Order: sequence, then structure tokens, then C-alpha cells
Amino acid sequence: MSANPYQPPLALESPRRPARNICARIGFVTSLVGVAGVFLVGPFGPSVSGIGMRIAFLCVPGLLLSVAGLFRPPRRLAGWGVALGVFGTLFLPTFCLSLFVFRRS
Repeated sequence: MSANPYQPPLALESPRRPARNICARIGFVTSLVGVAGVFLVGPFGPSVSGIGMRIAFLCVPGLLLSVAGLFRPPRRLAGWGVALGVFGTLFLPTFCLSLFVFRRS
């Protein structure tokens, strides 16, 4: 007896495609790039900090895409995208203030 009696025969199995949530993936990557921009601000000089500030604004669309991705399974990347998007978005008022003050002087 080499066959497993509890396993269905091969003819009855249907090939399953893994569930994909493209909106969650795009939102996660966008939020991750925005958080990387947050970490570029400060220690590398004014030119890199300016680029990092502008990249950090990608956290907002990443947050919105991740929230939209929460409504479809699988939700893991969407949850991480929301967390990263909120983390990066919390720094944006500081960056806006510094950009405003920098342009005035």
C-alpha cells in the first residue's frame, strides 16, 4: 500500500494560484522608499537631506495604497505598508517647516 488513502486523487485536485495583492505590494514598496528618504535627512549634508525630504513625501501615497490594500487578502504587506507610511508621514510636518524656513532665508 504505497498510496496515501487520505490524499485526494490527482484528477480531483485543481491547481491553486497564490493570492496576490498588487495594491498592498506597491503601497509597501512606496512607503519603504519614503521611510528610506526620512533616514537620509540629517547626517549626510544639506544636498542629500534635501533629496531625502522630497523622497519622504512618498510615504503619503504609500500609506493610501496600503490602506486600500487592507481590503483584499493577503493583508500582511498592506499592514506593514500602513505602519511604515504612518511612521514616515509623522515626520512630514517637520520637513515642510524646514523647507519653508530654508526658502525664506
